[in-house]
Amino acid sequence: KTILLSLLFLPFTLLAGPNTILIKGKVENATGDTLRYHWLKNHFAEREESVISLTDKKKNHATTITQSSPVYLNLSYGNTSWLLYAAPGDTILLDIKGQKDAYTLSFSGKKANDNKVLQEYMQQFKENRKEIEQHLRSDSARVFKTYRDTMEQRSLRFVRQRKATVSAAFYLQLVSDIRYASAIDKINYLKRNRMYSIRPGEEETTIPGYFDFLYQRGLINDSALVSPAYTRFIDLFLFHQYLRTVNFTRSKMNVTTDELYNYAKIIY
Repeated sequence: KTILLSLLFLPFTLLAGPNTILIKGKVENATGDTLRYHWLKNHFAEREESVISLTDKKKNHATTITQSSPVYLNLSYGNTSWLLYAAPGDTILLDIKGQKDAYTLSFSGKKANDNKVLQEYMQQFKENRKEIEQHLRSDSARVFKTYRDTMEQRSLRFVRQRKATVSAAFYLQLVSDIRYASAIDKINYLKRNRMYSIRPGEEETTIPGYFDFLYQRGLINDSALVSPAYTRFIDLFLFHQYLRTVNFTRSKMNVTTDELYNYAKIIY
């Protein structure tokens, strides 16, 4: 019995190892005993992992996640969900406060500011995606590009104002997420509006200057590989550049894996 009790409370005294993330804390006014985490183990392959954490009789919770790279974690409790950020070796002290469907998160300890800023960011820009989708459907190309650039700069300004309070790794990840999500939207605009070119250079004639952002210095940047948005961007960028620079006509609508792979060696 003594051994069993020791094992039960052991996770609350441990710290995270070099390839693990430890999340622990307490749930106030708990209405359930289950916390659920899910995340992309490897956002290149988009393979999702998940784990369920149970609270003890005092409503303490502790979860150890094996992870070798920084990651966004989706946490669900009851009918509420949040996005967390963690890196290998992190110990996140997380209390869930409130009641029923009005729970909020409270962070403490080392690197707590990463998640405080993330929660503030998610709250301030939570309507962005819905608004962007509306503009994708209704705007002309030039209007959409101007709008999307403005949204990107607004988000980047929020993060840069808080740079001194967060870790360098989190800052790089969030800035990369913002920058490459914007690039993806601007490429996808043409596909969504049936303007996507299947002939080299057609969009330069139709909307000159629209794709200038694709030639910015440092756009292809290995340090941004921590960002899921960046890995989606380089995949889309590869196919987009192939269509724009290789003789691709309506009579040849399929691109083989070998063709894209060989082309990737050139542009990356």
